[in-house]
Amino acid sequence: MTLPLTTFEQSLLWEDRPAYPWNNFVRLHFSGRLDRTSLESAVRTVLGRHPLLFSKVEQTGRNRFHWLPVDDAQPATTWLERPTGGPFPQTTGLDLRKEIGLKIQVVADEVSSELVLQFHHVCCDGAGVFSFINDLLVAYAIQQGEKSERVRLLPLEPDRLAKRGTYGLTPWKLLKMTPNQLAGVRGAWQFLMRSPVPLLPYQPAPN
Repeated sequence: MTLPLTTFEQSLLWEDRPAYPWNNFVRLHFSGRLDRTSLESAVRTVLGRHPLLFSKVEQTGRNRFHWLPVDDAQPATTWLERPTGGPFPQTTGLDLRKEIGLKIQVVADEVSSELVLQFHHVCCDGAGVFSFINDLLVAYAIQQGEKSERVRLLPLEPDRLAKRGTYGLTPWKLLKMTPNQLAGVRGAWQFLMRSPVPLLPYQPAPN
């Protein structure tokens, strides 16, 4: 499934830079050691349920970008043997033009483990992040032999991703919003016609 980036996704892609990366981080703490085989199998299972997380971004025109699914995509995963609870593990940015938008680090000692998940914000928002994490924990439990019917992967609707840029707005809803939108256009025009003035003298640094 090849999807164009929405306007919002493209804005996040343009704004992403080394000094201010559009990344989300989640650090999970566990008692006991995570089983490497079970975790890696769970990641493979769950990644296939979240299309934007197993895709890279491909430029198809001057200002046109599409999600390009990666066959057999695997997030870069690092396993670190050291005491948990220390400083946040060092990491690097995510370049969606070269890699998928997920990296994983596991820190483990004899009695505990930490799972650090790094997501590119272009791929998912907070709700998407925790949906992935929920799936990952369920898949890991199943890999570890959990048999309860309550522990299962719920069905998703990836076909709805094609409409993610409409935000639930139908033509009728858009028509009803027209008066308020016109007021907003007037305010936007006033904003664009003004130039920002710094409070203190300074020389802008290059990007």
